[in-house]
Amino acid sequence: MTLCSSDTSHIWIPILLVYKAVELVFSLIFAFETRKVKVKELNDSKIIVFCVYTLVISAIALTPTTILLQNQPTAQYAVTGIVCLLTATVLLANIYVPKVTSSSYIQTIKMYSIKLYH
Repeated sequence: MTLCSSDTSHIWIPILLVYKAVELVFSLIFAFETRKVKVKELNDSKIIVFCVYTLVISAIALTPTTILLQNQPTAQYAVTGIVCLLTATVLLANIYVPKVTSSSYIQTIKMYSIKLYH
């Protein structure tokens, strides 16, 4: 099995991790600033905080695992893929399921479907 490596990975990996950490901090600041928005559909601060929490927990679980599986690239790839898919599924479900199941969304869909068919 061929491994992809670089002589400068010890420089680029911390740079990418800091970049991702800065993105998470800015999303928390965004959540904090928008927590008192009066429009219910725009107040996603709790969802944002949960998403950041989920991403941090996934990163904490995945980082040591990928380091431990460094000599087994197939297992490392499988674990990384599964964790990424599970994290993405949880995040998307957390964002969209409450919106799709809300009564106002269902009423809007019914209203437009009635207009389309009559």
